[in-house]
Amino acid sequence: MNNRVLFIFILNNSDYLDDIITLFVELGVPGATIVESTGMVKYLSEEIPIFAGFREILQGARESNRIIFSVMNKDLVPKVIKGIEEIVGSLNDPGTGVAFSLPVLESWGTGGNDEG
Repeated sequence: MNNRVLFIFILNNSDYLDDIITLFVELGVPGATIVESTGMVKYLSEEIPIFAGFREILQGARESNRIIFSVMNKDLVPKVIKGIEEIVGSLNDPGTGVAFSLPVLESWGTGGNDEG
């Protein structure tokens, strides 16, 4: 039975990135991909004139976020979430981030049992 998930974490404050990656290493997360991203409201306020009024709402908002993707054993997820919240605060608080996981049905190149 496949016990792996794709864990996705959108980190709103990239100042915490080093701490998050250190956490992943300490917990034995096998690897991760980090992508710079921009939120929809920020994009709309800068690129679509009709939404320019959102700029006032976004005063002090971060220029970009980081999305961290990792295929990991699903048993690691609660430990990863706990560690993330110790670093950034509760994910239920605005401006901290968003995390979720999805089942991995098959994978190649991730060191899992589906390869062969």
